[in-house]
Amino acid sequence: MSSHRFTERELEATLAKYPKLKQSSDGVLVGVVDINHKFNDVHIVDSFQISIEVDDKYPQTFPRLTETGGRTKAIAEKYKIMDYRDLHSYAIQEPGAACVCASQERRRKFPKGSDLIVYVDNLAVPYLYSLSHYEKFQKWPWGERSHGALGSLEAYAEIDNPSQTDITDTLITIRAEPEWIVYHKQLKKISSSKGCPCKSGKPFGLCHRDALAGLEKLANDSKKLGLNVKGLFDVIANRLKNSKH
Repeated sequence: MSSHRFTERELEATLAKYPKLKQSSDGVLVGVVDINHKFNDVHIVDSFQISIEVDDKYPQTFPRLTETGGRTKAIAEKYKIMDYRDLHSYAIQEPGAACVCASQERRRKFPKGSDLIVYVDNLAVPYLYSLSHYEKFQKWPWGERSHGALGSLEAYAEIDNPSQTDITDTLITIRAEPEWIVYHKQLKKISSSKGCPCKSGKPFGLCHRDALAGLEKLANDSKKLGLNVKGLFDVIANRLKNSKH
């Protein structure tokens, strides 16, 4: 459990705007968020039961949003969705654990040192709006990225002037994939005709063209910054191994 205490100022500002939330313990908010949000002329008023939790390194780290009222599971059952990642949850069998944005977008939407209300306004509420939108229309309001490393690469392709941290974040997502070696080989020599890592049997360039563009950009940017991709993969692998113990 988190040992972080929100500052009085950020807690006061967040609870003033979202009065149905409360701090249940250090670094944990629970309760209801009412949304009244509009995108492309689709106005949605709804309520969600949620929790927001941060670790002891917050605000240098990213909060975790979980939809706790069973709506994610109900939507999956309604549309016969077996993989909760299709509803922007983190894992196949993890309903409600929200993936609010790609890792490369986190620092832009929630810069380090931001107050909690920035996270709720800029990430939690839009995510909950999109979930409600999907429940009503069976589609996401602002498009959808692929799962895992493919989605991370699609996001990377859109970054202007990426930093070394952007590159490392993308490599972390790739290295966590079972098929990471396929991406590693592509980074050494990009080929659009080789099989797509999603195992569709289609050429990478035809199956996930935007992800391939992100991979090519990642390879070029790594060279420009003089980064040793293999060395970074080794470091990431050790971190992932240690995190499991």
